[in-house]
Amino acid sequence: MLCLSGGRDRAIKLWNIDDLQRCSDSSPSIRPCADVQNAHEGWIWCLDQSVASPDHFLSCSWDCTVKLWQLTPNEIVVFIMDTKNSLCPVLSYVHHKGAVLTVAMQDNIVYSCGEDRRIVMVDIRNSSKPVSGVWSMDYVRSACLRNNQLICGTHLGLISTLDPETLDVCSRFQVSSGVRQVVHSGGAILEISRDRIFKKHS
Repeated sequence: MLCLSGGRDRAIKLWNIDDLQRCSDSSPSIRPCADVQNAHEGWIWCLDQSVASPDHFLSCSWDCTVKLWQLTPNEIVVFIMDTKNSLCPVLSYVHHKGAVLTVAMQDNIVYSCGEDRRIVMVDIRNSSKPVSGVWSMDYVRSACLRNNQLICGTHLGLISTLDPETLDVCSRFQVSSGVRQVVHSGGAILEISRDRIFKKHS
């Protein structure tokens, strides 16, 4: 089993969970399977895996970009440390004027939300121009796509449910002073707020 990580060091790393589970406090540090330094020019805020193509994932960053990556079993790539897996960028685009804080993907459609308060929908088959984009009242910090609903949690504590085809707001409710993370579990919306409280909304 593999795990991707991205953070303030601007690197994307691929980890083998089995190696991490075998690691103890006394053992030497575990190295990632792949390590892409400077994957972005700013802090990496979110990673999201494609359901349709499990070897593809998205990353977004303070550098205003969204990048689509592909996991490959190719050892030729120069940033490989010691593995059979590597990370290859497939696509990069800029449709935000500020940091991109969260991404979600369904089939060929990518949803990105940024500090510029825009929610942008892009078809990766033609990423040069967004399919749609809307302005929100506040910037979205976390988005989750499930059951044909795009759930967005904002900096000021609103959770909105959007139609993923039109980006029209279906419902909206105030939940906290600020949303850090939202997850659509299938039966409820799970939220972690800025004040570190976990809530379930159904």
